Amino acid sequence: MLGLHMPECILFALFNFFNFSTNSSAQTVSGFTQIQNSPYAKDDNFAYHWNCQSMPYNSLSICWQIIKGSHSATFKVLNYRYAVDKSHAYCEGVAISNADPSTFAVVLPQYSTPKTNAYYYKFAKDKYRAYCFGEPLEGSDPSSFVAIDEAFAVDDNHAYCRNTIIKEADPGKFKVIQANEFASDGKYIYVFSSGFSCEEYQIIDADIKTFSKIKRRSKVDKDTPIYQDKDYWYCSISPSGIRKIRKQK
Repeated sequence: MLGLHMPECILFALFNFFNFSTNSSAQTVSGFTQIQNSPYAKDDNFAYHWNCQSMPYNSLSICWQIIKGSHSATFKVLNYRYAVDKSHAYCEGVAISNADPSTFAVVLPQYSTPKTNAYYYKFAKDKYRAYCFGEPLEGSDPSSFVAIDEAFAVDDNHAYCRNTIIKEADPGKFKVIQANEFASDGKYIYVFSSGFSCEEYQIIDADIKTFSKIKRRSKVDKDTPIYQDKDYWYCSISPSGIRKIRKQK
């Protein structure tokens, strides 16, 4: 656990296990209180982050980890991911290096889908740079940075797919066509490849005016077309690339 040596960790865990309430409001002894039903909490001395994502809050008080260097009196939760105090900005309980807490803020997307809300927004910025999942977007311009949706963002310098710069894109012409799915700069289609750790996006050289996602009820596999334009089917959005199949006339 952050900020505690092993003997202290054991004593802290045992004390909390027998004394903390299991109520979802997290009103507990010693001033310990969960903040706004978030994975953050604080007492009179420290702030804490919940470290058992698969467990409901307060089911095991040993899951609360002290956030090292946190300042309880000034600690403020911004959303599910982000928080600040007088000295640091945090993402999921970890201090973000070189972030400015006085100007750090969550960046609200221009539009979102019904499944997204401010509680989970990933993009943030301070006076120095923009961030995604707490990672700095190198070369970003915070004064012009805009989160278009939960996948794509843009500033005067770059277009971004989450925390990856889309090097091929023209940021001045970059627009999202379908939220959290794909975007274009008038030259290429950029598809968000959710779930892949290497590249967050794939490039498709397609007919932009007729490019669309195919609505299907059946399970999609590598041979199932996912997108189409007037001439081609596009299959298997994956790190290995996109299979392009010409339609039969």
